[in-house]
Amino acid sequence: MTRPKSTGIRREAHRYMVNGRTPLECLMFYYYRRTDRRSGIVNDANERFQDSRDLVTAIQLIVYLSVETAKIVDRLPDPMTEDVVELTLERGEGQPQCT
Repeated sequence: MTRPKSTGIRREAHRYMVNGRTPLECLMFYYYRRTDRRSGIVNDANERFQDSRDLVTAIQLIVYLSVETAKIVDRLPDPMTEDVVELTLERGEGQPQCT
């Protein structure tokens, strides 16, 4: 049996992380072919797809979404800019005192 090899996956696809893993790593973890030692049940991702090209399509979509998400995150402003810190301090000083 020949094992598939993935090539040409953009480096940016590995920058976006979900719970410490890239989405592609999550897919590979859940769709890895393994046999349960006690029951002997085989968990094979190839059985879940009617057409083997569906797995390739899923990988392509995950890579695309990871790259696009990384681009969006890069464009987000830094959450703790100096303006936000100064505004927070000003609000804290001007609050009414409880008597």
